[in-house]
Amino acid sequence: MRSLFLPALLATGAALIQPAGAALDFEKDIRPLLAGSCFKCHSGSSAKKGFQMDKPTEIVKKIGPDGYIVPGKPAASEVIIRISKPLDDPDRMPPPNRGVKALSEDQVKLVTQWILEGAVVSGAAPATAATPTPTADLKAIQQWQRTTGAPFAAYFVKMDGANIILRSESGQEKSFPAEYFSAESQDLAKRLAAQP
Repeated sequence: MRSLFLPALLATGAALIQPAGAALDFEKDIRPLLAGSCFKCHSGSSAKKGFQMDKPTEIVKKIGPDGYIVPGKPAASEVIIRISKPLDDPDRMPPPNRGVKALSEDQVKLVTQWILEGAVVSGAAPATAATPTPTADLKAIQQWQRTTGAPFAAYFVKMDGANIILRSESGQEKSFPAEYFSAESQDLAKRLAAQP
């Protein structure tokens, strides 16, 4: 079941979320929300999906065109997609069985506004510095953006001709035609394939 909240939220525009000229501050406005709903599973070296949210320097690593957070594009940001899903959706974050409260609609709006403003993390390098480089970690889980549909997380295995081979967290490998993915994800696959 797809969330009706996300399209409605994005259609309202940023002006309804935060007064004009009042930029959100990561430490004051966003980090406390993450601490209350995300840190239980996304902190420390054993963070789920390798997404450590308790340290600003780690969050910045997941910000960029192929990251969990895409500056200026909340609809393309896995974080917004996940926290906006219906409460009964198994892909909703945080999951109901983790003992933490889901973000409220107003809290989701704040995170959305922060991403619209560029996802600036105070105390860390700007989000633009998080763009993947040719030395991206082959062993790290990556976000893969399809040309249609929501992005998904998987490990890069290899390029096989014009196909990209990915492995799910459960270990299942699957071959996808490169054109199945956005240009950014195709570039990511090429950079990863070029590594020794």
